[in-house]
Amino acid sequence: MDDIQVDMFEVQLGAALLLQFRNDGNETVTVLADAGIKVQPSYAESHVNNKLPAAVQSFTGRAKAVHVNLMIGTHYDEDHLRGLTAVVQDPTRAVEEAWLPPVAVDGEQETLAELLATTRGEEVLGRYIAAHRRLAAVAMSLRNQPDDIVPQLRADLPEWLWSTIVLLSAHGSRADVLEEFVQRTREDLHAIDISASPEEDRQRGSYDRDLRELDALARDADRWVKRLDSGEYYDAVTDPERWGAALEIASGRLDSIDLASLKAWINSGAPGQLDPAQTILRLAIIQKSAAKNAITAIHLDKLVKALKQRGVRMYCKTINPGKPKYFGWDTTTARFVENCTESCEPKLTLLAPSRDLVQKHHALLPRYLNAALLLFAGVEIDVRSITPSNQLSYVCVVAHQNQRILICGDSGFTDFRKAGARAFYADLLAELDRLQVLQIAHHAGNNQFFYHCLLNSNYPGQQDKSLHLVSHATHDCRRPSKAYAQFAAALVGKRHDFRILFTAKPDHAKVQKFLPQIHPLEPTGTNAQNCGDVRLAYSANGWRVLEHRVRA
Repeated sequence: MDDIQVDMFEVQLGAALLLQFRNDGNETVTVLADAGIKVQPSYAESHVNNKLPAAVQSFTGRAKAVHVNLMIGTHYDEDHLRGLTAVVQDPTRAVEEAWLPPVAVDGEQETLAELLATTRGEEVLGRYIAAHRRLAAVAMSLRNQPDDIVPQLRADLPEWLWSTIVLLSAHGSRADVLEEFVQRTREDLHAIDISASPEEDRQRGSYDRDLRELDALARDADRWVKRLDSGEYYDAVTDPERWGAALEIASGRLDSIDLASLKAWINSGAPGQLDPAQTILRLAIIQKSAAKNAITAIHLDKLVKALKQRGVRMYCKTINPGKPKYFGWDTTTARFVENCTESCEPKLTLLAPSRDLVQKHHALLPRYLNAALLLFAGVEIDVRSITPSNQLSYVCVVAHQNQRILICGDSGFTDFRKAGARAFYADLLAELDRLQVLQIAHHAGNNQFFYHCLLNSNYPGQQDKSLHLVSHATHDCRRPSKAYAQFAAALVGKRHDFRILFTAKPDHAKVQKFLPQIHPLEPTGTNAQNCGDVRLAYSANGWRVLEHRVRA
């Protein structure tokens, strides 16, 4: 009989992990981390929910109701959160507790999830959607309109928003670029009145029109990104000193931004003077990020409402900087309790996000603009900036029977690095020393300090073999990234024995350097597929791969 089962469900460019543990009392403890899906016709929002009964039966040996003891929405992204609502709304499922992403809202002390759970929820969500929707529209207008629209936009925007757009757009250089492509990408938007505010829908509690308009804005921007991006957002290796001014501005508070100094900085011939294609790419990233943030807010609101209706406990968890929080399974209360005794298993150690990081993002430039600004700052080939919502991902190590499983969403392990220093927190690194199963953050993409932290811990030197879980889109054009390939090569160089498992077929050119590390198909003799779920199990005889259907 197995003691642990891990299911990584195939969701294309999303994430969904189900962890099941058998404790000493022969009870099953279940953790569901994300249920995000790639939005396309063949993936319903119930995609992950429909897979849960078979996974539970595989572990318990009998058909039984799905009971989730802890649901974790690792961070504020639709491709991780969307799908959790279907689990909560299913009357045949039980969910006891949910940890929701502690994403900040400008000008508010509570997190967005906490605010949505209050009587102010509708007002906060309406304001949040309107601000992001407006910014997406402004970014699109700056791309698509002649320069004479800029004075009109300037008069219509608040000072802080104009300041950041001036900083990021260098609008004067983009007037006559890719005109024919502008025309084509605007065709999807011909029926959308971006200035409209669908208040009637909101009064009925429906955000369908918002979702349609935001989705159109996101798809329009995505075409530009795919057309103009060379394949990696942060490929340029630059001198970090050159970008000091940009990073200083990015870390400034809204009330201290000086428009005149920003304009002078851009006009000085410094980093703001990009070529037209890069200008349009940056604006497209702003447009896409703003639209996607608003879409995610709507789905988070749906999840919060469903959790409230079912009476599920909801929390936004944080740690003190550099100090892990320890939870253990308490059989009396049937939940994970902080500072539980040594005998409480499974154990859960929370490594991120920190309280300070959450607070930092309350006061900064809007998250999507800050992320776009950091497009300038690829400080090393394998240290890639990630969005603040990804920085705020939960990072957990769940331990049982001396086996340790890393759950990390899209984290870049931002909290592992000491503020103002190059060193990492020793207590956080120590929790990475022994890991048998690792969710590779951000779909094996660009992860800031994620790979650095693992390589600086004792993980590469452990005797135990480890398994890397990678979830990305079929033939993904960006993943696995060069940074992951470097990480894999470093592990091989350190003689660490590991195997990689995919839920979707990767591009062969991106994995050819570590083909020997990719796990073979399971069960033996199964036909290779373009995508499929991954299932692992642990017993006294060690880890076994029960299902892996993708051959690279």
